Amino acid sequence: MARGLTFPSGRRIAVYIALASLYGGFIWSPGEAWLEGGMGLAAPMAFAALALLLPSLASSIVIEGALLGGDALFHRRRRMALSLVSILVWDLGMSVGRLISGAPPAVPFILSTMFVIFIRTISILAISSKGLWAKVLAAMDQPAISAIIASSLFGASAGGSSAALMIGAALSMAYSSSVLVYIERAGRAALGSSPILAFRALLSNWLNLDRAPLEAFMESLGVASEVWTSAIVFRGKGDGEPLGVMVVSNFHPGPFLNVGSSALPYAIQKIVEDLTGAVACVPHGISGHDLNLSSSAQNRVLIESVLDSLDPDGFHGTSSPQFEAARGSASCKCQILGDCALVTMTTAPEEMEDIPPSAVARALEAIESMGLKPALIDAHNCMDSAGVAGLGAVGSLGDCALEAASMAIRGGRHGFKFGAAKAQPIGMGPMDGIGPGGVVVFVLEVLSRRFAYVVVDGNNMKRGLREGILEALREVGICSGEVMTTDTHIVNGLTPSRLGYPVVGDVGGDRIIEAVRDAALRAQSNLREAEVACERRRAVVKTLGRCALESLVRSIWGFSRLVSYSAALFAMALMLVGLWAIQ
Repeated sequence: MARGLTFPSGRRIAVYIALASLYGGFIWSPGEAWLEGGMGLAAPMAFAALALLLPSLASSIVIEGALLGGDALFHRRRRMALSLVSILVWDLGMSVGRLISGAPPAVPFILSTMFVIFIRTISILAISSKGLWAKVLAAMDQPAISAIIASSLFGASAGGSSAALMIGAALSMAYSSSVLVYIERAGRAALGSSPILAFRALLSNWLNLDRAPLEAFMESLGVASEVWTSAIVFRGKGDGEPLGVMVVSNFHPGPFLNVGSSALPYAIQKIVEDLTGAVACVPHGISGHDLNLSSSAQNRVLIESVLDSLDPDGFHGTSSPQFEAARGSASCKCQILGDCALVTMTTAPEEMEDIPPSAVARALEAIESMGLKPALIDAHNCMDSAGVAGLGAVGSLGDCALEAASMAIRGGRHGFKFGAAKAQPIGMGPMDGIGPGGVVVFVLEVLSRRFAYVVVDGNNMKRGLREGILEALREVGICSGEVMTTDTHIVNGLTPSRLGYPVVGDVGGDRIIEAVRDAALRAQSNLREAEVACERRRAVVKTLGRCALESLVRSIWGFSRLVSYSAALFAMALMLVGLWAIQ
């Protein structure tokens, strides 16, 4: 379901290193120099092989293999990738020098060596978990070998190369160490845990899909929180055959990939389907990112709570029709299922993000005071940019929910039929914004009118797709319904996008509508007399919590600004010192 950030194969990186080295050789020895010296391609090929290619491969494969071997974040391909970056820095520096002066780029090569040392030092010190001296030697090996060969065999100033090595190493070590020490101390004061270890844990997840280190860090920040879950169970009337289960919980899926509760909606869906044989769905409850569960261990606690609620007492054979209340762009639909008030909330076509629990707290209490078990759903179904729902629309949702619930109560309860089906949009997966849960459609028939609940395993939905799906449902005989997402975060961080994830419908909107249409038709063909029960459970789990989350975000933002600004200033200072040293 999740995919780590991948590097090209070792063979491909080696080819890139060879090409970058060859380019560096041509910059060092341009065409007129070959002809005048009568050496043909020998000079650029020799510089490329001896000063760039061989030192790169020898250092990344042999020397750093001994120094950094066993480091999960610095296996051979990643060490080779860092060597490639080093050669590209030399290529860039020599190209600029050649364009400016037209002379052999010995001085730009020496200056670039200082920048290579700086990049390698800050990268290896921050990322590797090996001992200090192993990291220092690994940072210095490639630039040292290349500089020595360039000065001894190809005419680069030996004194300049020595100065560049010593100054670059001393200043880079001083800068990198001071910045990392400051980040460590400030981060521990703000978070109570090591930010450097957290950074390595984050990389371990992105690069290796190893969630254990990051979840251990999140557990250290976590706070005990209450999570409420309503399990709505439908079964056949008379024979008790399980037909469908809707799990509405106010945990938040996050933060990304396979970490914490990111994949929990599908995990619940799958285990419920496996145990009951019924179609299951897990729409997004009313929650924010502070209710991200901190680890897979906390997921198991919540899953156990869900499983305990799958055999409820007190089944009812009646349901109200679905009623809608709207105020501006705020829209709530309510259906009373036995003793459960199922309420969906949306601001579509106005953009929406997570509905804050405070916006519907009064409605939740009022529904409970009516003797009903509330199941409140944040439809999470309209997003085009990084905006959030307007304050006015969100503020109206609570009142809309109460109004819709009152209408549903007055509408009375009647016998009903239920059918369910699921589908997977053709050729679509997490990279397209669709999780493995696919599309689930529940259809209820009350008083000869049919109502549908569509749940798509994704994170939010492109503006307009909800309306397209509702229109498709009307075409197949559904008079009213709502379209929801699970807010799964297994789609987050997989592809570059404006939001950090592809919303449902960014691609393949027509295929999604067709999958919904197919599932709706099959759900209607499965309609049969049914009864329903709702079990509402409380679980105490560890979540990130609002304070910890805010401290973490502030720290990341502050440290990233510190590193970016200070690194830019240090790079300029390093260039000036280098120019002074080689005069």
